[in-house]
Amino acid sequence: MLTGGRAAKEIYNSISKLNLLYNLENIDFYLSDERLVDMNDKDSNYKMIKETLFKYGLPKKCNLYPMIDLKYNIDVAAKKYSDILPKDIDILLLSMGEDGHIASLFPNSAAISETTKSILPVIGTKLPYQRITITPKVIKEAKNTFVFSMGEEKTSVFNKLLDNINDIYSIPARLVIHAEWFLIK
Repeated sequence: MLTGGRAAKEIYNSISKLNLLYNLENIDFYLSDERLVDMNDKDSNYKMIKETLFKYGLPKKCNLYPMIDLKYNIDVAAKKYSDILPKDIDILLLSMGEDGHIASLFPNSAAISETTKSILPVIGTKLPYQRITITPKVIKEAKNTFVFSMGEEKTSVFNKLLDNINDIYSIPARLVIHAEWFLIK
């Protein structure tokens, strides 16, 4: 499962330049979240991933599944993505935002309390506001989770999340405190 964000974009570009995906085969790639925009919009995580990580095309027999199809309303799109999402996520890549959000789980969002659904429509704190996101259920069930955080501001947020690690509502990234973190300056 792939994430968006500036840190992810940098890492995906590096992976693409090094041609590290050349030998992959038969892998399905999913998104952790997406804005309610066309998949070719400049704000689309799907577009960013296609233009960076898969700049030279998808590896052999691999698929990248977009979250948003604008012919459906956001609730239907969330349900459709939930239906294609596998039960087991082997690798979950996330990045942390300046406010401590991961995927589109923003501070004090009701979605942080979700325990049964895998995908939810949510309202973000910055444009475009309407989004679809994975829930804490998917995060907790992922076999391996890696989190990218880039910049001094996010390093400061990371240091704050180490205090009061059970308060996932003020800093949702606390949901992945035990994941593998990559702090990039």
